[in-house]
Amino acid sequence: MWRDWFTEHCCSSCCGGCGPPLRGPPTGPARRHQTLPLGGDGGQPRHGSGVPDAFEDGGAWFAVTYFIVRLISVALSWLGARANQAQREALLTFLPLATVTPLLVLVGGFLDSPWRTVLWVLAFAVDLISAISAGRGTSQIQARHFAERNGLFVIIALGESIVAIGFGVVGEERSATLALSLGVVFAGAAALWWAYFDKPARDAERYLAGADDKEQGRFARDAYSILHYPIILGIVLYAVAAEEVVDHPNDALDGFNRFAISVGVALVLLAVVAAAYRAVRRVPTERLVAAVVLTGLALFGGELSALPLAALVDVVLIASLVIEHRNRARLDAERKSVD
Repeated sequence: MWRDWFTEHCCSSCCGGCGPPLRGPPTGPARRHQTLPLGGDGGQPRHGSGVPDAFEDGGAWFAVTYFIVRLISVALSWLGARANQAQREALLTFLPLATVTPLLVLVGGFLDSPWRTVLWVLAFAVDLISAISAGRGTSQIQARHFAERNGLFVIIALGESIVAIGFGVVGEERSATLALSLGVVFAGAAALWWAYFDKPARDAERYLAGADDKEQGRFARDAYSILHYPIILGIVLYAVAAEEVVDHPNDALDGFNRFAISVGVALVLLAVVAAAYRAVRRVPTERLVAAVVLTGLALFGGELSALPLAALVDVVLIASLVIEHRNRARLDAERKSVD
């Protein structure tokens, strides 16, 4: 689903400037260019509704809607680059593989397990290879719009996580422990928002805006397409474990949920560290240390009950961000005084 989003918004960010601005109602190719996104957006709710049952009885529904939405994204990308030969050559570095993925998902949706799982894992691998192969041509990316659209997906993932946690406690008896548990997991979600949208994100956007056409494509591939996989995955893992924290705050988490709440947050931090290094060749050591500590909690925090473990994850995450913010402010002040 992340690649669906990325492929579609790549067209609006990379190909929006391929032609002259429109005046009046769109006609001809411009009309098709504006109608296709509506078709893709119309399919997204149906596609999303199939996610919970995708590996059970809803596999065909999920696969068909995924296939339609993904092909619309591919067609939109190609039409968006119709007036720019360099853009088309750049798209050809990954679009052929990008069309294989929906075919594998479609076939897998009509098969039973384990073949469905095998084909969908293969589809993910092909999609990852297509992402890696992208960025070898020239791109003309509207950096602000591009970064904003990636950020919107992160906001959606965080928002859906909070909604899912809220639905999980419908009908539960109201208590001080429940309120505290909800406060702790919400604080963690808010801190993940901070971890994504703080200074490293602005550094990445500035670097993208100042890069030449070839470097824009490579940086978009590395920092946004590939490195957003662990960011979205980390948010989802945190949400899964957060539901368990709210449901059973006084019980120890099992190994998976302990891993999800600790390493999920660490994945977000490490992905942002990698993106920051790719942009400014600087490693935010505060986040790196926090990721190591969080991994330690996943390995050695088995004796802790769910609520204290979640609170410790929050403390480690927020402390790393506060220290980083203070250190960056001090460095910025020193640079200004030198100038």
